[in-house]
Amino acid sequence: MIRYALAGIAAGLASATYLAFYYQPILLNGAVHAAIFMSGIIAMYFAKTLTAKKAGWYVAGALPVHFAVHFVVIKDLSLPA
Repeated sequence: MIRYALAGIAAGLASATYLAFYYQPILLNGAVHAAIFMSGIIAMYFAKTLTAKKAGWYVAGALPVHFAVHFVVIKDLSLPA
């Protein structure tokens, strides 16, 4: 199961990093951002290996890294100063 968490970490980092470099208020960027984040889940679905446990490990790996990039690098989810 650790490989699904690692895949999630990679996807969370990649999608937030994409947004860090291409941050504009355009809906297309949000769609690409979401697609990169969910790419592992989509791949597991089409490979017919998707289970709730695998998806849970994937998201558990992806969300902390993803939000960390949003808070620290992009600073679009930060609390007001």
